Amino acid sequence: MLCNFLALNGWSPGGDLERFDLDFLKKSFDLSRVLKTPAKFDRAKLLAFNLDSIQAMPLEQFERRCRAHGEAFHPDFMRRLAPEQFRALCAASHPRSKTLDELFRSNRFLVVADDALPWDAKAASKLLSPGGPGERHLRGVRTILASQREWTAPAIEAELKPYADREAGGKLGDVAQPLRLAVSGGTVSPPIFDTLAILGQSTVLARIDRALARVGG
Repeated sequence: MLCNFLALNGWSPGGDLERFDLDFLKKSFDLSRVLKTPAKFDRAKLLAFNLDSIQAMPLEQFERRCRAHGEAFHPDFMRRLAPEQFRALCAASHPRSKTLDELFRSNRFLVVADDALPWDAKAASKLLSPGGPGERHLRGVRTILASQREWTAPAIEAELKPYADREAGGKLGDVAQPLRLAVSGGTVSPPIFDTLAILGQSTVLARIDRALARVGG
């Protein structure tokens, strides 16, 4: 992938072709197609190439590479997640990861103590205003989650989607975003049902309670 990307910095095979392997490069590279204008290193394009390469990996290979990367560069993160939690995180992150490191940088909330969870105050003022719909939905789903017997992403989804249909006019985002803020401290995480399943029931309930306390509950 990297050779593919670097070859396009100043050279083109023609025909708007951008993805090719080393055999194609060896057969097709010709100095006559090297551009006269200076090459520009486009990091956004490199990340797009990397995203495509990661998405093309089998999930097992992605998990294996993430595990090796984590053990080398994020050992504390790896120690704090059980193997089944890490496996679920890899499955949830695989479709959207542009780098192996992104899985660790974007999901620190999974391994911090509840009382050390960062809190996006700006998002909270919008999503969890006292007495607002976000707080109401958070209280509603907290009751449902407290009685959840099977703690898996599909089982949680099977309980919360009907709530969203009934109480939020089918707008799952209106329910999911306050919940995401409560459990992750921000507005970005893996898919919400996967996030809840990875965190575990006791942690989810404890973080919801802390969030409600923040808004005057």
